[in-house]
Amino acid sequence: MSLLLSVFTTLILNILRLLHNICLMVRQIRIEKILSENFKIIEIWLENESHNHSVPKNSETHFKLYLVSAELEGVSRVERQKRILNLLKEEFNQGLHALAMRLVAPSERANLRPEDFISPHCFGKGAR
Repeated sequence: MSLLLSVFTTLILNILRLLHNICLMVRQIRIEKILSENFKIIEIWLENESHNHSVPKNSETHFKLYLVSAELEGVSRVERQKRILNLLKEEFNQGLHALAMRLVAPSERANLRPEDFISPHCFGKGAR
């Protein structure tokens, strides 16, 4: 009986950990959903970088976005960023603090790869 209880307890704890991890990604999921509903995305890479900043553990306040979409062809860099910021206005109102963006048209893709995209340093947490 105690072995069964131990197995059951372990199972419940693992389920709770999984649910906790899923809940931590709520903002990231919302951002990806908003962007996919408003752009025909060729490639997207959204990374939570909150751990690099002076925020509580498991925060979703700082992200890095790499997005490739044909709808960005012929659109200025500033206008691209305005479109994203406008779409995510409610997320910023609810605690999203920073979003580093690389918004790429397919014709620019070869020169602007996601692995070359490095976010600016955080001055609040010190050097990383």
